[in-house]
Amino acid sequence: MAHKALCINRLAGSGGHVVGEMVAKKLGIGYYDSNLLQMAVEYGGLLESSQLQKYLDADEKMPNKAFFKLLDEGNENVPKGSSASDSIYEIQQKLIRELANREDCVIVGRCAGETLSAMENVDVLKVFIMAPHDFRVDTIMAKYDWTKREAEHEIKKLDRRRKDYFYNYTRKDWLDNEIYDVIVNTGSLGFERSAELLAGFFTMDPTIL
Repeated sequence: MAHKALCINRLAGSGGHVVGEMVAKKLGIGYYDSNLLQMAVEYGGLLESSQLQKYLDADEKMPNKAFFKLLDEGNENVPKGSSASDSIYEIQQKLIRELANREDCVIVGRCAGETLSAMENVDVLKVFIMAPHDFRVDTIMAKYDWTKREAEHEIKKLDRRRKDYFYNYTRKDWLDNEIYDVIVNTGSLGFERSAELLAGFFTMDPTIL
């Protein structure tokens, strides 16, 4: 029987992390987000690398040859001369495929929906979580105790970074509605109702979506 994966892309401040974690708890399934970075450096044998911090800084970022140039010799998981971003991306994609092969799960970001859509033995629900600008600004301000200006700067930076990262590795527009099965507005639904909605979609027969 095919496993199911709920893959979330999200606007900064829309609560994608919160909603994803809530869905996973409601369904009793695995949740993978920032923990995929630690899993990747362990899986890739990078914990002892002199370039470890560059790998950690490269999560969900497109390659930057100037900043992420690697000086180590690489290993069986990391080709010599590859960028930190490319190396972390490739390792995370291997992990994502392995996770989806063995369990139902929720995965946030990291192009997981596009990677898993190519696998015949995984039922993928691709979700985009959004919210109005003011809602997102308020969320970031409350989370970090920042000013409105600081929150707006962070939102602009993260949205651009995620959009560029997604395009770099998929050649698709992160904001294209047609690549998603479900789009959720947490600004109108709230986090709890959004999680309930997605948990309901997840348990449906995928052929009727």
